[in-house]
Amino acid sequence: MTVHVSMIGFDDGTETIKSLDGNVVDKINPDLSFQTNLTQAKSLSENDGICFMGPSAKGPFDIDEALAIIIIRATGNPNGKSNSDVVKRVASAIDLVQEQRNKRTLKNS
Repeated sequence: MTVHVSMIGFDDGTETIKSLDGNVVDKINPDLSFQTNLTQAKSLSENDGICFMGPSAKGPFDIDEALAIIIIRATGNPNGKSNSDVVKRVASAIDLVQEQRNKRTLKNS
């Protein structure tokens, strides 16, 4: 968790030196940084519709491969469809850059 603490000092307008974290800076942004002011960043319309947010767990729906196989092989699904319609392989950045976790997720078709 990150906690931002702002301490602001006022003067009568004669102070010409700004300092942040003990360093002299030209300006101090609203997010307490002194470089690019990211609080004014805007989405580029050129990027609309060309990317998406990848898998993002919203609940405890990831299951191990062994349980996924049991669920996929099970019969008696009340809608008559295969359980493989809702048990899907999931890959996140961890699977790409570290090691395959062989996780599956339960999806709504």
